[in-house]
Amino acid sequence: MVTKTELCHFSEYKVYPGRGHRFVRKDGRTFFFLSRKTRSLHFQKVKTSDLTWTPMWRRKNRKGAYAKAARVRTKRTTRKMKAVVGMSLAEINRIRNQGTKERDEMRTKIKEEQKKKKAKQIEQRKAAQKGKKGKKDKAQFGKQQKQGKVRRAGF
Repeated sequence: MVTKTELCHFSEYKVYPGRGHRFVRKDGRTFFFLSRKTRSLHFQKVKTSDLTWTPMWRRKNRKGAYAKAARVRTKRTTRKMKAVVGMSLAEINRIRNQGTKERDEMRTKIKEEQKKKKAKQIEQRKAAQKGKKGKKDKAQFGKQQKQGKVRRAGF
C-alpha cells in the first residue's frame, strides 16, 4: 500500500497523512506546512535558502547528493575513419592534412590539364570539319524525296 505524502511548502520535506497544517490564503492559494516552526518562519518571510537545515540551502551550497549528481560526465563518441572505395585511408589523411599552398598548386595543375584537354578536343573537331569540307559527294546534291515534297540536300 502506498501512502500519499505531500511536500511542505517551506521546508520541502515530506508530510505524511495526519500531520502538518494547511493554510488557505484569501486569494485561494493553499500552503501545506510540516510543523508550527515552518509555518511561523514562512509568515516571518524568512528565506529557506538562508536556513542550513533546509534542502534549498543544501542545493544552493552544493552539499551532499546534489554535488555528486553534477559531477557525472558523459562519454564522448569517438569517430573512426574508414577507407572509401578507390581511396585508401592513408591517401584520405594525406589530402586532409595538406596546406593551402599545396591545394592551390593542385588546383592550378588540374585547371591546366583541363585547358589542354579542351584545346585538343577543339583541334580534333576542326580537323574533322576540314576533312568533311574537302570531301563532297555528288549524292548530296541530288534530289531527295521526303514526305511527298522534293528537297535539295546540302543546304
